[in-house]
Amino acid sequence: MLYTEWRAMYAYRTMIDTLQVMDLMALFAVTWKLHE
Repeated sequence: MLYTEWRAMYAYRTMIDTLQVMDLMALFAVTWKLHE
């Protein structure tokens, strides 16, 4: 039970981190386009 909950928490954290990285890349792309 606890192991399953830990796995769910870990998967959730990984998903959030991935989304944050994608947001940073999008922000970088927009900034790059503005500076061109």
